[in-house]
Amino acid sequence: MLYATLFTWAHLHNISDPALLKTTVQQYVEHFPCEECREHFATLVEHHPIQLEHVRTPEDVQIWSWLTHNLVNQRLGKPWYSAGEEYNFPDCL
Repeated sequence: MLYATLFTWAHLHNISDPALLKTTVQQYVEHFPCEECREHFATLVEHHPIQLEHVRTPEDVQIWSWLTHNLVNQRLGKPWYSAGEEYNFPDCL
């Protein structure tokens, strides 16, 4: 059950501290329960348009999370969310 709450978009979107984002992303890359999702996420992080070392402010964290969410949605054929739009977390991994 702990994994069910840790590895979600809601968890990522509630982070505002850059150091915590970096730690959390590394946990997702190493421990995401779904192997296929973990591999896709690791590849996304590696080739992300905004590398994590450039995420330095709470606003950077918000932009990184928003863009990451949309890049995953794009791969899955799900809707693209505008910046600042409310997410429907129950519909998200």
